[in-house]
Amino acid sequence: MPAMYPKEIEEYVADLFRRRDEAVIVPRAVMHGGNWQPQPKCCHDNVDVYCYFEKDYKPVRGWLFFDYGYMLDRVAFLQHSILMFPDGHLLDITPSNASQNYPFLRVYESDEDFFAKEKYTDNSNLYYLLS
Repeated sequence: MPAMYPKEIEEYVADLFRRRDEAVIVPRAVMHGGNWQPQPKCCHDNVDVYCYFEKDYKPVRGWLFFDYGYMLDRVAFLQHSILMFPDGHLLDITPSNASQNYPFLRVYESDEDFFAKEKYTDNSNLYYLLS
């Protein structure tokens, strides 16, 4: 875990933490058939490939929220991408072995800004230290 983030990232993570109640559980889909299948741990690529071939669908960027039951000195936000259907409903198409679905907190920033935060992550996680 990074010992210290630049001020802009500290503020960003603090804002994610303030907004954590906006996070929602996004249903998962299991895709069958076809020549292409989404791959585990490749959420951004999975969504981008799907949207490339299905132009009416849109990628949605955000963070999965892990509160660890508030038993630790931190919470985590994991960079994640999901799919938005033309009617606006959301679906997670990336296969996962997780024991549960975690809340997804959508962000409203450009892909460039969203992906620029990767360099500050630890295995795609940003941490917010609880005080």
